[in-house]
Amino acid sequence: MAFYQSRKYPRKTQYFTNAKINDKPFDLLFVEDEESITTLLIPITEQYRKDAVNLEQCGLTRSEMTIALFVCQGKTNSEISNQLHISASTLKSHLNHIYSKVDREFLQSRRKKT
Repeated sequence: MAFYQSRKYPRKTQYFTNAKINDKPFDLLFVEDEESITTLLIPITEQYRKDAVNLEQCGLTRSEMTIALFVCQGKTNSEISNQLHISASTLKSHLNHIYSKVDREFLQSRRKKT
């Protein structure tokens, strides 16, 4: 299981990949701020694995990868910023970086399929 801790944000973010819960694979994301700790369980489906492989080849940072995978799962910008406890402008900045590395059509088509 891999571990990632964000150094970009004042809040504490921990990301674990390929965790097993009841023998089912998940990615885990913990976001801690002054008031709460948010735990996100992201089920690793076959499509999620394919998307992750495609995105890994684009040279995304871990934060960008997390956001891109949320987009691939069909999450709205509002849902993503709420779950990650980031502002809409921070999310927009991340998305702009992602779109500079990843084909915009790929992400938008994945968002529409879910």
